[in-house]
Amino acid sequence: MNQNANYHRFYRKAFPPANSCTTSGWLFYRLFLCFCLLSSFVSSQQPYTIVHYDENTMPQTSIGNIQQDENGFLWMSTQYGIMRFDGENVRLFNTDNLKGLTSNRIRLCAKGPDKSIQFVDENHVIVTVKSPNRFETLATDKTIREGRLPLYTSAGNNDFTFLSFNEKTGFERFADSLQLDLNREFVKLYTTGEKSGFLFYADRQEKVRLCYYDENAYKLYRLSRAFKPQHTFALANLVFYQSSASEAFLANRKVCL
Repeated sequence: MNQNANYHRFYRKAFPPANSCTTSGWLFYRLFLCFCLLSSFVSSQQPYTIVHYDENTMPQTSIGNIQQDENGFLWMSTQYGIMRFDGENVRLFNTDNLKGLTSNRIRLCAKGPDKSIQFVDENHVIVTVKSPNRFETLATDKTIREGRLPLYTSAGNNDFTFLSFNEKTGFERFADSLQLDLNREFVKLYTTGEKSGFLFYADRQEKVRLCYYDENAYKLYRLSRAFKPQHTFALANLVFYQSSASEAFLANRKVCL
């Protein structure tokens, strides 16, 4: 009550009613209102430009994913190849001008832990953007032979990373332990660090599992049939599972979902 009364007294002191104002006070009040209205009008009249890009200016208007690199370029995945937008012009990279790309149907445009832009075509060829006009292409099966498993999914938050193995046989043991089916895309991926994260996937029996990985170590969790990976989300490198409208569980390497 005291706070309300104080506010009321302040308001009346600053802007007294017209019948109690002096001529100079009433003039000040009117000028103040005019200034507020003028400021609002001027701020709403800031110049801006809307440019509409359609099939006449873009080679493909159906965009899969969009990522922005550290130079400000926008990179997009399309069914006609990789598009780069610099704010004014669009350039298309496809099998005609990008060596190593095996298909123009790009399944994924993602950003790795090192902030690099990554693309994956429909034949699982990985394209890494090295500079605005330079790329590195690598087949997924080759990365596995080198002891690195690329982790990505075209659904969800579009994270991208590699899970490395010290020994040549490490991947086979890892795949057998997880019962990985490499013919199926991973369900969902969350990178929580440069070499750590959570991977949701369907095993060879089509049951959804969760793997927490940290460099060369990993831990597996079996999930209940009621669990839905689409109900998971990440905030500040923390992964949560939303069980209801008002409740969510935190996932970590010791206590998991």
